[in-house]
Amino acid sequence: ESTAVGLNSMNLNVVGSENTAIGTDTLQANTVGYVNSAVGMGALNLNTEGYRNAAMGAYALSANLTGYRNTALGYGAGNNITTGHENLMIGYIVQAPSTTGSHQMNIGGVITSPDMTVGNVSILGDLTVTGGDITGNAATATGISLSGAGAPSAGDCDAVGELGKLYIDTTNHKFYWCEGAAGWKFVTTE
Repeated sequence: ESTAVGLNSMNLNVVGSENTAIGTDTLQANTVGYVNSAVGMGALNLNTEGYRNAAMGAYALSANLTGYRNTALGYGAGNNITTGHENLMIGYIVQAPSTTGSHQMNIGGVITSPDMTVGNVSILGDLTVTGGDITGNAATATGISLSGAGAPSAGDCDAVGELGKLYIDTTNHKFYWCEGAAGWKFVTTE
């Protein structure tokens, strides 16, 4: 059983089942896709065979044809994905780096990954995580440091320009943040 509410919602559906389409033109071209959720005008409207997609917001995943297990939240989120699978798009008109790529992430254009399966994540371009290694932009003196050797050095957090630095002390289970000239503050994580 499927549910369709709105003009042209699921109007080409043939055997697709367990779909939810709420809004004008949602899942309009769906023929055999199943277990999709589309809420908002035009969400998943070109989907024909894609399955287990969740599109919440007008025109979210609107170009998806056969992609599966994609999640998009926000107006136009992921509306360039056509055949990719297991992508995560959150925010106003956030796009995937590739229309056919898989395992991509874009959260508001701030946190992005061209392939989450290999552990590559960028945060505003100043912080990159590659396979578990974390590096920051030294020019801005912000970033995350990992250590098994105890507390961070006071000299690493004694100026306004160092505000926002983060440090994880894996030996003593403490999470530190830099408050600029006020120095390091921390919470115990266990």
